[in-house]
Amino acid sequence: NCYNAGTVIGKDTNKTAGVVGVYDSVSFVYIKNCYNIGNVSNYGISSGYRGTNSNNYTLLGAAPNAGGSAVQAAVLKTYADTLGDAYMDNPTSYNDGYPILTWEEPRALAVAKEEFPAQLEAYESGEGFAEGAKAQLALAVKAGKKAIAEAETLAEAIAALDEAKKSIDNINPEDLVLAGD
Repeated sequence: NCYNAGTVIGKDTNKTAGVVGVYDSVSFVYIKNCYNIGNVSNYGISSGYRGTNSNNYTLLGAAPNAGGSAVQAAVLKTYADTLGDAYMDNPTSYNDGYPILTWEEPRALAVAKEEFPAQLEAYESGEGFAEGAKAQLALAVKAGKKAIAEAETLAEAIAALDEAKKSIDNINPEDLVLAGD
């Protein structure tokens, strides 16, 4: 359960890999549930080993030899469940939106709390809305921002963003009065 997002360049490219380089002094190694998105001079996952390589993925084009299944970025970003319980989805710019290990959630949550309010602001401009609808939009955005700020987990922040977007989608742009007036 690991990933590489950095550039790896080795003098002997046959021994260079994104997750595990040559380790032929070891009798047996089991590499499982890993991915590589970094640029690597040869193997995305592993090179020169004796062992098993299982459920590992390399970003298509990141390495000349995948050393695991090569997948496109949009697909790999959805692989948290495929990689296993140690990973979680990550819809933030943290790690470029690729799955993160569960212990990284506090950092991804902090990024979400920075990014999601701006996403909410940009979701609907209110241009062409009647005054009552603009007021409803402002209240929905304010409530969404508050819920995002109060989220204690990344899942709660995502749910708050989604709920705020649903509230915005339910606003009738032609409403002349604020709901409840």
